[in-house]
Amino acid sequence: MSTCSCPFSEAGYGVREISDGVGYCMPRTRRVLFVNGERKREVGMLLSLMEELKNKLIAEKKKKLLLELQIREEVMQEFAQYFAEQEIYFNECLSYERERLEEDADTRLEIFRELVDGCPEDMDEENKLKDQPCSEQAGPLVFSSPCCHPFH
Repeated sequence: MSTCSCPFSEAGYGVREISDGVGYCMPRTRRVLFVNGERKREVGMLLSLMEELKNKLIAEKKKKLLLELQIREEVMQEFAQYFAEQEIYFNECLSYERERLEEDADTRLEIFRELVDGCPEDMDEENKLKDQPCSEQAGPLVFSSPCCHPFH
């Protein structure tokens, strides 16, 4: 350890000397750089360069965040448009399916009506046949000659 003329060394903080006359005063949690002569100007330039780079980094991060926000907004709008188109397409499909089912139902109903309308006529004829004696239903038996009869 060596001594220097900085205010931290007078307050009892330790000073650690590094090569080329550069040293650090080590107060509680803060590190203060002190340099003699020409190096002081170089350190000042490096500090200003660091500050400039830090500001550029912060500006670049802000730019990237704004770009991300813009991209997210565009993606959100595209998805909203896509879902709206899908909803329209789905509604068209449902409408077409509903029309087709209604036409099928109408066709089936018409077939059923035709069957129901034709049914009483058939039922009346069936009932008439059931009411007649068996000999009338089959008709009269006619034999042409007694010798042609198989049981004769």
